[in-house]
Amino acid sequence: MMKDRLFSWLIDNLINSNKQRFEYPGFIVENLGNMNREIFLPEQLMVELEKKIDPPLAYRIGKRFGYGFARISNLPKKNSVEFNLFVDFFVKLVETTCAGNITYTRNIKINEIEFSADEFIICRKNGLGHIMAEGAIAGIWAYMLNDPTVEAVQTKCQGRGDKRCVIIAAPATELRKKGLSPISYAKVEKDCTVNQAKYAELNKVRPVNYANNSFKNLLDASLITYDKGKVEYNGERYFLVETSSIYEIEKVLALKTSGSDKKNRKILWEVGFNYGKHLANIAKISNPYQFIMDFFPALGFGDILVINKDGKIEINIDYYPWVPDAEKTEFILIRAIFSGILSQSLKRNVNLKLMDKHIKSGHLSIHFKE
Repeated sequence: MMKDRLFSWLIDNLINSNKQRFEYPGFIVENLGNMNREIFLPEQLMVELEKKIDPPLAYRIGKRFGYGFARISNLPKKNSVEFNLFVDFFVKLVETTCAGNITYTRNIKINEIEFSADEFIICRKNGLGHIMAEGAIAGIWAYMLNDPTVEAVQTKCQGRGDKRCVIIAAPATELRKKGLSPISYAKVEKDCTVNQAKYAELNKVRPVNYANNSFKNLLDASLITYDKGKVEYNGERYFLVETSSIYEIEKVLALKTSGSDKKNRKILWEVGFNYGKHLANIAKISNPYQFIMDFFPALGFGDILVINKDGKIEINIDYYPWVPDAEKTEFILIRAIFSGILSQSLKRNVNLKLMDKHIKSGHLSIHFKE
């Protein structure tokens, strides 16, 4: 029952207004000015990843994601008519899946915004918050202020024992005047570009061949629950993000651009693989092929077919969420998660490799094989 006022707000302002659509198998789409493609990510996966990578890298992932999301969505910028109204709307949107009971204050003179929230995603469990609480908020606020020097600092965190999570975002010079020490990443504007027309075309909703479940189907069946700003599956939280987030993780950690990429690629694979094993355990999976085909399309990952061909598992995904970085990506994280699910369920080691990726008939398709 929709007793929760936030759930009612979600339905009335997002689903019923067509701003956010959850009823399509394989797709979750949002329109906050421009269309964007979204996915649900498991909190526990990000908790473990953030614990294992260096804070500046975690922050960079978050700020790139936040800035890219704001640019793709064409969010209003300061001095526009819509700016003040959208700040209120955005806070409420974050409150529906990432945190609870958010309040905020603004200091217009110094372009500062301060959030206070309950149960903010990820940091509530690891006390860090570099990706979502700091980085993503910094990226969004930097875009809306048209100032890439905007950073964010989490001054209080429930994961560190505080009563509430408090995040302050402002130009780095203003944060330092307060005695704060923000992580700096001012290249974000240069690094986050997208062809909006191509993005919309390659991510638009299409009929699927194999996926039966949408996110709304699982919600209606109570397989996924929503209560007080928390989306949960088997007692663990999931949160909604624009699809570039999963690409930013791999781009920052795993592209072969520095000597540290081997270490971070290994971390990325191990975190994904271990999470897949964990998911197989808590879901008590009896048929991992069917589970992958049913569950992940509902989270927005496209139309998935899993088969065993000549004793080898193959996975084909049509309509996988696309961003420009798809051309450089090896899809390490999703391959690792699937490999972990299959390994745990089948009681043997499964290591899926990327065999093919291509754009055909106006969408991205990827093919994995052990």
